Amino acid sequence: MEAPLKSPQRFSSRTLWICILLFAATAIIYLDRQVMALTAEKIIAEFGLNQQEWGKVLATFRYSYGMVQIVGGFLVDAYGPAIVFPAASGLWTLGGLLTGLATSVAMLAGCRFMLGIGEAFNWSSALKVTNTLFPPEERPLANGIFNSGAAVGALVAPILVTLITVSFSWRAAFVATGTLGGLWVILWLLYTRGCTAKLQGSPIALPKVLPAALHILRLPGFWMLAVAGMTINSVNYYLADWIPLYLKTARSFSFAAGNIL
Repeated sequence: MEAPLKSPQRFSSRTLWICILLFAATAIIYLDRQVMALTAEKIIAEFGLNQQEWGKVLATFRYSYGMVQIVGGFLVDAYGPAIVFPAASGLWTLGGLLTGLATSVAMLAGCRFMLGIGEAFNWSSALKVTNTLFPPEERPLANGIFNSGAAVGALVAPILVTLITVSFSWRAAFVATGTLGGLWVILWLLYTRGCTAKLQGSPIALPKVLPAALHILRLPGFWMLAVAGMTINSVNYYLADWIPLYLKTARSFSFAAGNIL
């Protein structure tokens, strides 16, 4: 006789809300990182930048984001998402808010660099949370839910940023989206108070770090994922950073139409 199929377990109320907060964090970082591309021509005009200079400002985010992700996972393992996640989220929130107050190109680039550092911890922190708080059978769904925040954030950004910029200014768009990050940090700290102990890190012996890294680098699967990620993200980031500006300056689309498209 075949064993009866087990009904799928459902998230508890607490883990469901934690999963929603992970989704919200991912949506907010994709919203934050799009504001500059969507308001590009206004910032370029105000600071008198050419396209080469503008490209360098945009690149600061990619540099910090890429470099910090290399060590981000080790830091999350060592200190735990209970500390690292809200700290990193506060950093990207500050980077977004200060961009709206920028008075120089150097400040713009610095804020963008700060944003990249903070956002680099989102994936490693969120995965550590789901791995710690969710049983194995619930992790695929939890990871799928929070990952979908990337698509939602990217879809919401053109609408929200366009409305705020048209109604107020490009600076207001940065302040508004940065404020969302600040609210998220408060909600996260309040709602995870009961599981802070579970989200603490475990000290990592430095002599073990290098052998672990070398082991990963020898895995063929790692290089397959790395090449795929670099290829996809290079195209994705190029389109996200430059297509709105191209449509509005080279193809004479309106501010709203260029952003929505």
